Amino acid sequence: MAKYQEAALLRINFRPILGSRVHVVVPDATMSEPGKLSLATRLRKTTFRGIDECVAGNCCRWNNANLFLSDLFIEAELRRSFVESIRIMKSDTRREMLTGMLGIHCRGTTGWELTDHASNYPSDALEEFDVGGGKKGLRVKRSRYDLVAPKTKLMSVRYDLCRQDERWLVIMRAIRPGYDYGSIRALTANSGRVLFDYSHPGA
Repeated sequence: MAKYQEAALLRINFRPILGSRVHVVVPDATMSEPGKLSLATRLRKTTFRGIDECVAGNCCRWNNANLFLSDLFIEAELRRSFVESIRIMKSDTRREMLTGMLGIHCRGTTGWELTDHASNYPSDALEEFDVGGGKKGLRVKRSRYDLVAPKTKLMSVRYDLCRQDERWLVIMRAIRPGYDYGSIRALTANSGRVLFDYSHPGA
């Protein structure tokens, strides 16, 4: 895991957890596979497009990942999740990495959902799209601006935790407002959820 020591758009040192240092990184282009967008780039294009941009999948509370991860309330919620993940890792020394997921419920609106329950929309407002692997999903038609992406108070976070020397390394994998659907491939027609285009207006 040496490549994570220096290369990252954002590096945050959390206060020690269970006696060990915790280092949080948001991967940049040098830490991604060739041809794939780094998380840092994807966040700028999706989650953090500016708090005044009222569109699906965008955050209206924080302008960037740095402000989000440095927020005292968010940090406290992340620490609780990190503590649980570190305890699991310590109990199984053979485990090299653990993926953590958490939903942070905030007091105010955090942004706009990128997905919603399919049952909330008439069938003639939806269209199929390719989710990969030869499977199809459903999304709200881009022309249906009357059907806006709903607001949310939830922030979803996914990360990988691993040991690095005498510290714990937390590699952020996803930060988004609203429901964590995993990946686009999970949004099949049978998933019960529909997708909004990133340019779709929010409520």
